[in-house]
Amino acid sequence: MDEYGLPIEDTPVTTDHGSNVVAALRNSVRVDCLCHRLHTVLETAWRDTKREEPEAAAYEVAVSDLCRFVKQSTGLQEQLPKSLKHGGDTRPWVSMYRRADSIEASYEALVAVLTAKNRLELVANVNRGLNRELMELTKNMKTVFESLEKVNEPTLQLVVPSYYLLALKFKAGIRDSTVMTTFRQHLMKYLDDKFWSSITAFHWMAIFMDPSFKQFDFIPQLTGDDVRFKRNLLKDIDNWMATEIKVVAEKLEERNDTESSRLELYIT
Repeated sequence: MDEYGLPIEDTPVTTDHGSNVVAALRNSVRVDCLCHRLHTVLETAWRDTKREEPEAAAYEVAVSDLCRFVKQSTGLQEQLPKSLKHGGDTRPWVSMYRRADSIEASYEALVAVLTAKNRLELVANVNRGLNRELMELTKNMKTVFESLEKVNEPTLQLVVPSYYLLALKFKAGIRDSTVMTTFRQHLMKYLDDKFWSSITAFHWMAIFMDPSFKQFDFIPQLTGDDVRFKRNLLKDIDNWMATEIKVVAEKLEERNDTESSRLELYIT
C-alpha cells in the first residue's frame, strides 16, 4: 500500500464481523463483508425458528437421520437421481438449498429403496411440504448471494439494492406454513439488525456513482416516510460526496507538495 501511496488508516478494508478483527481495525476504515452478514442472518434466523417451532426442529432431526443412513448404506446413494447433500459447505444458504433440493429430487426413489430396507420411516419423517418451502426460499436467495460474492467485479453498489430485494423475498406469503412464517419473520428481523446496520455512506455513494442505480428507483415510495427518506438521502449523498472529494483533493495536494520538496532537495 505504501508503494501506491495509500495510507492504511484511511483506506477502507472489507472484513467479516469477528470481534477480534473489529477490535484490530478499530482505528481504521473498516467495512463489513455483507456476504458474511447475510450468512449470519440466515443461520441466526433458522436457529431461532428451530427453538420456537417444534416442526422445524423435528425437520432438522429427520433430515440428519435420513442423510446419515443413506451415507452409511453402501450403494444407496448410487440408486438416487441426486445424491443427498448434508452440510459440507461453508455457506449456510448453499447447504440449506442443496440439502432440500437433493431430498425433493430423490423423494420417490427414497420411498422405494427405503421400503425395501424396511426403513420407510426415515423419509416419511421428513416434512416434505416444509422441505419444499425451504428449497424455494433459499433458491430465491441464490442470485443475491452470487452477485455479492463476485471477486472480479465491484459489488459495493449492489449491497443496498440487495437489502431491498431480500426484504421483498422475505415477506410472508398467504400459503406459508407456520414454520415458514416464523422463519421469514426472523429473517427480516436479522436482515435489519445485522445487514442494514452494516450499510455505510460508502455503499450509498457507490450506488450514486453507478448509472443503473443513480435514481434510487429500488427504494419503495409507498408512504410519506419513504418519500422523506429518499429526499433526505439525496441531500446527504451530496454532502458526503463533497466531503470525500475535499479530502482526496487535500491528500493529492499534500502528496504533490511532498514530491516537489523531494525534487528540490535532489536538484540542490
